[in-house]
Amino acid sequence: MKKFTLLLVALPLFTFAQSIQKSPALKLSPVKNALSNKAVPYVRTIANDALSPSQINAPSSPHQFHYGGLRDVNAVEIGETTYDLQTNNAIYPRIFNNGDGTYSAVWTMSKNGTWSDRGTGYNYFDGASWGPAPASRLESERCGFTNICMPSNGNEIVFSHQAINSATPSQLDMVHRNPKGSGSWTENNNLLHSPSAGSEWARMIRGGTDGNTLHVIALTENVANGGTKYKGQDGALLYSRSTDGGNTWDKSQVDLPGIDSSQYSGFGGDSYAIDANGNTVAIVIGGFTNDWILLKSTDNGDTWTKTIIWQFAIPFYAAGQVSDATGDGIADTLDTNDGSVAVLVDENGVVHTWAGYNRLFNDGTATTGYYYFPGTNGLMYWNDAVGGTPAIITGALDLDGNGQLDITQLGKSYGCGLSSFPSAGEDDLGNIYLSYWAIVENTADPSGNALGHSYLIYTRDEGTTWSSFDGQVGPFDYTNQDNFTEACYGSIERTVNNEIIHCLVQEDACAGQGVSTDANNQVLDPCNTGQTNSIVAITIQNFIAGVPSVSHPAVKIKVYPVPSQGIFTIEGITDPKVSLNITNALGQIVMRFDNEAVYNNSVQLDLSSLESGLYNVNFESDGKTISKNIALVKQD
Repeated sequence: MKKFTLLLVALPLFTFAQSIQKSPALKLSPVKNALSNKAVPYVRTIANDALSPSQINAPSSPHQFHYGGLRDVNAVEIGETTYDLQTNNAIYPRIFNNGDGTYSAVWTMSKNGTWSDRGTGYNYFDGASWGPAPASRLESERCGFTNICMPSNGNEIVFSHQAINSATPSQLDMVHRNPKGSGSWTENNNLLHSPSAGSEWARMIRGGTDGNTLHVIALTENVANGGTKYKGQDGALLYSRSTDGGNTWDKSQVDLPGIDSSQYSGFGGDSYAIDANGNTVAIVIGGFTNDWILLKSTDNGDTWTKTIIWQFAIPFYAAGQVSDATGDGIADTLDTNDGSVAVLVDENGVVHTWAGYNRLFNDGTATTGYYYFPGTNGLMYWNDAVGGTPAIITGALDLDGNGQLDITQLGKSYGCGLSSFPSAGEDDLGNIYLSYWAIVENTADPSGNALGHSYLIYTRDEGTTWSSFDGQVGPFDYTNQDNFTEACYGSIERTVNNEIIHCLVQEDACAGQGVSTDANNQVLDPCNTGQTNSIVAITIQNFIAGVPSVSHPAVKIKVYPVPSQGIFTIEGITDPKVSLNITNALGQIVMRFDNEAVYNNSVQLDLSSLESGLYNVNFESDGKTISKNIALVKQD
């Protein structure tokens, strides 16, 4: 998973400093230490292009699985990779809902043991099935860390970055095609050229009122990767924009306000995320030694407002520095975020953001970094409608209910606590869904390290309550539900299907990843050496199919009487006119009403010509699609 040089031990569940809040409704058993949660060294080594041993297992055969019960789950392998690091921190948008029943998926892929062919793996779901697993990357040269989206003009666009090495600075690489799903790709590896020595780790999202704006953020290449400082920062986050679906760019690698060298010394790879809804755009940035920051624009990226969600205690903290926040000469243990951040702008323009929780300590003995606590557990959440201090909403679970997490050994290459890697989406009824990764107790890989799975939770009330607290079934393990599989880097579709939720994960048999190495260039978790990892597309029957969030306009609209003999009143419509269609139980349109006048926010429908039965009234109000169930019962 993450590519850092570190050593891990295990863990209590929820033991937080007073500055961190748990959701008051969080219902988890008290947890005792299975092992002590000791501070261990954390040294960032971005081994992005280190070569692995040439040993390689034979490719695993494609697999499919299905399990039913409360939530129906289907999964199919759509590709493979020997390069098993899909992010350094935050999850990339790797599966895209094209809006017509088709999906596009990407991942960082290699097919050999030296990763010399690394690039974007791509597959396409045509509405019925996924295509064959790709045999080669999309790009003409070695690339990685890829994401995908499609603006409304139909351009299917993939962004990655070229391989990093000290001789040639990395630049961003864009491949695109139109129409989606078929045809050849056009590549541009000199687009959005860095104003510094190079660019890496781009993030891309679609926005604009017409869905035709692309927002891209990327990091100037770090000094450790052969780059140079940009305006005093080692790793500056820059912004680009296209308002015509990627054909031209009116902003190319421009500075963002409030995060320059007067505020921060630089940022780490993948320690940021971006989202947009209409003209509202949000960028969040984190990291072990940085503030948790929100930059928000309500004018499609023209101007930005900065909010510090959670301030790190020591500004401009440098590797090796004593963590003395109070100035008393004694090292302090500091609450922080792990850099694995996620962000979502909901239908009302509210920004929701998540990050893994951890703690930092250095008494001066960590001369090239600091210490962190791998046994820390908790996923933090915050939104800008409520503000305040972030709250812990979920984490790794005490599945056997014995009052402790039964974990005896952890892999060394995670670089986070027991829960991290959030990824968020929203359906068109205003419900928000969160995928995250967490260690699973009572599991072990061939080396004895505990494995992690990917979970889903949701909120119907803009984050006030989550599915683990509101009387529903708690965090749902949507990946291979066994004790032998690591299922990580879960990426959920940004626009969630109301009936079926789509996610993309990476699976293998070993905890952690095989990219990070120690000071002697030894793989931190050698169980991963030579492993072929499966890229698995997963569909889950939606938790709350057809149920609008409490903030959605449909909640405010009432239809009465139900049942009725034929005359129905719809109340709560804010538009002056409305067009409606009536569908039967088979989804067939049986009656239409065009441009009906709305009086006192209501409209009356005469359906007495229809036969008795169950119907849906479908229309748009306040820019949202609304469907209401009605029952027509005629008197004989």
